[in-house]
Amino acid sequence: MNGKTKSILPSEVGILPKPVYGEACNGCGVCCRTNLCLVALGVGISRKITNCPLQKIEGGRVRCGAFDLEAAFLKDNPHKHPIVGDLLGSGGGCDCLILGSKEDSILSVADIMERQFSKRVFAYEARKKLAQQFGIHHESDALNDAFFRQLKSYAKYR
Repeated sequence: MNGKTKSILPSEVGILPKPVYGEACNGCGVCCRTNLCLVALGVGISRKITNCPLQKIEGGRVRCGAFDLEAAFLKDNPHKHPIVGDLLGSGGGCDCLILGSKEDSILSVADIMERQFSKRVFAYEARKKLAQQFGIHHESDALNDAFFRQLKSYAKYR
């Protein structure tokens, strides 16, 4: 299969259906099965993989295992700040837009644009918060470097 793992949709494993893009996350895991996020790439997972190996199924919901990696890292590095939740956009709603899916087909172009704008504002505010924690300007390359240095440190906890 060209070095890629098969993406598994929630319905194939009995997990929750994907919410409408922008609605509250329900832990369906479609995002983890279709795209690698910044966190996965940061801990060194190959771009060839489409079904993220960090995902964990607990109580019928998918959650990111990077939170566990981060908890172990922070236990050993209490002076560092947690970043996974902000990088994943936790609290910002479903970020997996699948055009043509039955869930997202109810959205008009205007709805999609509005939700994408809201997500960008949410991400911008999260980035500003992280920049403040790191003591770095939120638009600087140094902040990206700080994110990736910390994420790479998580890899030893995998």
